[in-house]
Amino acid sequence: MNAEKILNACDFDLDSAFVEVLDNHQNHFGTSQLLNDLSSLVRCRSNDLERTKNRSKSSEIELLIQEQHVWDLLETISSLRHGNTKEAIRLSEREDEPWRTMLLARHVNDTQRIKGGYLVEWLPDQRTAWRETNELIQSQDEVDQYEAAVNGIIMGDINQVLPVCHSWEDVVWAYYNTQVVKSIDDQIYELKDQSSFLLNNEYVKLAKEKDNSESNTGILFFHNAILAILSDHISQFITNVDITTSFDIHTRELVLRFISALIIYYHEHMNKPLTDQVYKILRQYAELNGKRNTLRPKVLSYYAAYLPQTLQIDLVSEFFSNYDWDEDEQSILYDMGRQFNLNIVCIARRTAANEIDIFLKEETSKKRIMSRAIRFEDDISERAKRCLRSFKWLLMDETLYFDAVCFANQLIRHALATSNNHLAEEILTILPVSITNVCVLQSQEKVSLLNELNELENYRHLLLGDNL
Repeated sequence: MNAEKILNACDFDLDSAFVEVLDNHQNHFGTSQLLNDLSSLVRCRSNDLERTKNRSKSSEIELLIQEQHVWDLLETISSLRHGNTKEAIRLSEREDEPWRTMLLARHVNDTQRIKGGYLVEWLPDQRTAWRETNELIQSQDEVDQYEAAVNGIIMGDINQVLPVCHSWEDVVWAYYNTQVVKSIDDQIYELKDQSSFLLNNEYVKLAKEKDNSESNTGILFFHNAILAILSDHISQFITNVDITTSFDIHTRELVLRFISALIIYYHEHMNKPLTDQVYKILRQYAELNGKRNTLRPKVLSYYAAYLPQTLQIDLVSEFFSNYDWDEDEQSILYDMGRQFNLNIVCIARRTAANEIDIFLKEETSKKRIMSRAIRFEDDISERAKRCLRSFKWLLMDETLYFDAVCFANQLIRHALATSNNHLAEEILTILPVSITNVCVLQSQEKVSLLNELNELENYRHLLLGDNL
């Protein structure tokens, strides 16, 4: 009996083989022969199982080796992308592939030299022979996509690298690795530099497709910003960005800070013009630095300096009006504005004028019975005190002294009309005689100026009398 043949006919099902043997022996053979045949079936099946087991072990080992090979290639690609060149070479050495190790080492050395501005150590004939040999190996050998990617990195063939690119960073790195290799070739063959360091639209689109960042997050924004920089589409990016609605409140400040700095960099170093959209962003960030929880007057002044005069004056004047500065703080802020080339004279004038105008309008609208009683210090309201603090902005510069005289007369008229002598006296105390003396020298005998000065001196004699 051919036990193996019977088992094969029964698809190596031992039970089916037993049935077949029993049917054959039913009328022709004795019990002894039947037992021998059944034993042969069992032995044959056991041998087959052992062979199958050995084959399975061998297949498993081969599969593990292949998997390890793929993992090493992946690790090699990852190490190269992250600049860990020593690890990439170590992995290649572990694979016992001297030719690839040599190529990787040479690629790393060439890349480092070209980035450092040095000449690479190749002759044109050597480079041509090396490239043709690699292309021949690629065409003859069956290589998987990971081996092809490693070779593509070495040879600067982006089409072989892209199939293993799974992220935004992978695509951008693959493109610039190719450009570095092209720069090496340009140097070897003494060609005019053909490499482009601007990312073209094809790879911009591909990088965005591979971007797995969550939408409406800072990471996605910065990825798009970098792509805009690399492709020289920064103007379109700034125009299209929607900072107000696209980010949460915690991310918005960081985004504003980044894009404002980017705008100034491109304006200063790349001669990019400032547009209305750009002014809007710069103003947003400047205003942010004027809030109580993010108070940075120097940063506000820096960005305000890039705004048109009208926007600049409105912005900084509003900032000055939002806080109760003391005289020392006012002096520091005024000097800071001058250092950043702000139109600080107009800003100080606007700040004082707005506050005084608001104060006088509020006072006029009040319908109250004015007492004729003697007034004490407490008779000056908090609103009036704020007005007086704003008035002191006019004392920061000689060019503002005449404005101070005019506004002082206006306030004193109101104070006397409302029987608030103490307020009038306080104004005269704030405005010393030395300031009016400077104004006399500046008046150049102009009638309107002299009239204002005379009015102020009359108030001084009326209210202060012998205290002058």
